[in-house]
Amino acid sequence: MTLLEHIHIPIWANATPQYGASFGPGLLKLVLRATFPSFQPRLARNMDLHANLVQHLINSGMPAQEARRLAAQPGLLQAFYQQHQATAGEHPSAHNYSPHEIMRMKRMLESQRAARPSPVVATPRDSLIESVNRKRTILDNNPPRSVSHIKYVGNITHFSQTPLSQLKPILISEMHVPRMHEGFYFLCRIISRPARVVSEITLGVEDPAGQALTVSINNYPNLTFARGDVLDTVFPTGTVLAIRKPTLETSGGCTDAVSFARVESPSDVIFVGLTDPILESVTWKFPAPNNSILRQSAEEWKLRGNRHFKDGQNFASAVAYTKGLEVDPGAYVLVLNRAAAYIRLEYFQAALADATTVLSIETISSDEKKKALYRAAQAEYGLSHYAIALGRFEECRSFSPDGAEMEPWIARCQERIRESTTGVYDWVRIFKEDQAGEIVDAAEFIGPIVVTPSSRNGGRAIVTTRPIKVGELLMVVKPIAISYPYEHEHTEHDLGMNFISTMVDDASSHGVIAKTIAKIAGNPELHHIVTALYAGPSYPLPPAQFPPPPQPDTPKLTSPLKHDINIDANLIEHICTLNDFAIRKLSLEPPPSEPASALYVFPSVINHSCRPNTTWHHFGENMVFLSAADLPVGAELTVSYTMGDTYLCRHRELAKHVTSCNCAECEMDRKDGADACRKRVAILGRTRGDITTARGVIKSVEEARKIVKELDGTHAKTRGAYRPSMCYIRHDLANALARAAGNNDSRWAEVVEEEMRVLEAAGVEIKDEIVSFSPSVGGKKKGHKKASGSTSAAAGTKIDDDNDASLPIGTTTAPTHAADFCTGIMLRIASIFHKQRSLHGAKRWMSAACWLQNAHVSGGKALFLIRFKEVLQQLNLSELAADM
Repeated sequence: MTLLEHIHIPIWANATPQYGASFGPGLLKLVLRATFPSFQPRLARNMDLHANLVQHLINSGMPAQEARRLAAQPGLLQAFYQQHQATAGEHPSAHNYSPHEIMRMKRMLESQRAARPSPVVATPRDSLIESVNRKRTILDNNPPRSVSHIKYVGNITHFSQTPLSQLKPILISEMHVPRMHEGFYFLCRIISRPARVVSEITLGVEDPAGQALTVSINNYPNLTFARGDVLDTVFPTGTVLAIRKPTLETSGGCTDAVSFARVESPSDVIFVGLTDPILESVTWKFPAPNNSILRQSAEEWKLRGNRHFKDGQNFASAVAYTKGLEVDPGAYVLVLNRAAAYIRLEYFQAALADATTVLSIETISSDEKKKALYRAAQAEYGLSHYAIALGRFEECRSFSPDGAEMEPWIARCQERIRESTTGVYDWVRIFKEDQAGEIVDAAEFIGPIVVTPSSRNGGRAIVTTRPIKVGELLMVVKPIAISYPYEHEHTEHDLGMNFISTMVDDASSHGVIAKTIAKIAGNPELHHIVTALYAGPSYPLPPAQFPPPPQPDTPKLTSPLKHDINIDANLIEHICTLNDFAIRKLSLEPPPSEPASALYVFPSVINHSCRPNTTWHHFGENMVFLSAADLPVGAELTVSYTMGDTYLCRHRELAKHVTSCNCAECEMDRKDGADACRKRVAILGRTRGDITTARGVIKSVEEARKIVKELDGTHAKTRGAYRPSMCYIRHDLANALARAAGNNDSRWAEVVEEEMRVLEAAGVEIKDEIVSFSPSVGGKKKGHKKASGSTSAAAGTKIDDDNDASLPIGTTTAPTHAADFCTGIMLRIASIFHKQRSLHGAKRWMSAACWLQNAHVSGGKALFLIRFKEVLQQLNLSELAADM
């Protein structure tokens, strides 16, 4: 196969205005590196290859002049080949961008925006239509490909807050580039087939004077992966749009620049009806495109909506039903159908409004009333109005012969009411559903906590309103938006070059931004809540009261295409960057390299501590918080925003949140000294590589002791036992001791003692420091004191051996560092006691493991036995655990 036979990926589709800058040599190199990190510029001199490449670019939808210029760029031919290789296997990554490179790109974009504006260079109308239609052909004909593209996050974006009635119209000939045209709107008509390039909607439009321009729309709700037939429903050819505050940019080089309009906020795209007053004095130079879709009857729109609904294209179905209602406002069946689409979209207030509208019609049939009641009940359930939903479902039951079909919903409502009012959950059921990949249905719960001004940083804090015990449930919350890695598999998707965090976001982190915008667009009542979250120093401080009081003048969603809330996409990008959470599943397996990402409201208000007093995990998309310590009234809740072995490691991630962390752990690190912290990181890197994998690499007891001593020496003697960076190294020493123990009881006692040091390093208080392997019935106890030099608040104390209920650990705090790892260590200690025929010691450490699991996760013994079933079997502890 020749090199040219590999070249079939349309680079023009990847080099369109989505990059927001002139596509000159410097940016070309950066864009190519975004797609192929190993890209190195080389000069392709073969003129035959050059000619064929030019033709390929033209066939991909690129104007001929631009194709000839780009085909001459050094390394482009090689880049095409590399892109094909990447799309044939794993999708390429751009995660190797350094903060310096990201900030350099930001400065480049700022420089281009600051360039002197010049008049727009007109694009021939027919050429523009042909170019955009080619992109649509590519969208329709190319199979899905797992390819990532770079998109900028935190770049200066634009949106308008001025009503259309207060803006003036502007023609293409009156605009300049680059420029934001404040105080104007751009009236245009779609003249091409709508296309999509990655997540951007691309339209060819004309103004009334007949001049043509490409419009690139970002962040339009629910169209990130839209197919061509969906775009035909939402943006049919011939549709008239008004774009507020039109912002023009260029693609291409300095001599052959192509102007286009960029739209960042969906609220700046206004669909103009044929009877809209702004069209009264407008005359179009060219006749309207002939598009049969725009002439469909209400029944035809209903059939189109039904097809989309059955195909899972819920947004397109809601749009189709809405356009049918524009033709026939009395077609209430379309309102009823749209309610079903809104429920799938989680536009619950709009769904409830539609269902209520149908219920108010006296002439509807009994079957239609049942459907309307059912959808109203589902909407109330989605809004967490469980008592109202229960009444609706019970009313629905009266329309059924036996009412059996409503019983599951009634039972779910009753369980949600119990959960939300008492905080009592069936954790075993929830865990099993989560592990099976099912949708986990659970109510939100807010415990004895309240948002107040923070005493630490002048912002807000969540504090307790009564004394809290360790392991007590604090809250269960659902996300505003969640994005999963699987959604981006086998698709062209965006990675965010994030100017806020100076990192490259993965597809899920970037995807949650688009989903948050979509959620706000469909649920305007959420806008004032989401925008009250912290957005960084470039935005005003959020209000002290949280959640903010409801806004009585918040507009209702009347159409999926009408956004009366002004959405600032740049603000949403900042909020998501600074507040999103990785989904933390309850699994004993290593976490995925790219977890799902989600934005939550209340958890975003919790402040940071490197040694937090709460622990959290997920069941499905439900985020569960428990107390990790006994807390007094007024105690501030904290979570850890990042991980790291020293304050130096944690600083970069924390820098986007706080100037400097003053938590107790960071203060201890500072007392250890910067040099000691750097040495600690170097030792860990040398001995473990990635210590989070807990790989045993130390071969001998002597080597292990040497490393432990060296690493321990990077901590001040006054620091105490809590030294989380020591956990895995000490565990390696315990493993080395176990390999050398054989049948020597004293050696096994050393193993137990070293595992106790592991637990202490993780933050567990050890109350019983004496290892005693005593038989379960009779026999003389063989005591072994702990090794000298270890630190413990309860050194030398011993728990009454006759009290099986007592635990060998303290129960006023639970470790937040590697809690499942600590549970496993306790089970290992229990297994050692068990092998030494000391059932008493085995039971106590088994009980300690169960207590820690319950404090960390909840669910008691039942969930403990399920989660650690395989571990218990491997350690021959299953029967002992069952009798616990």
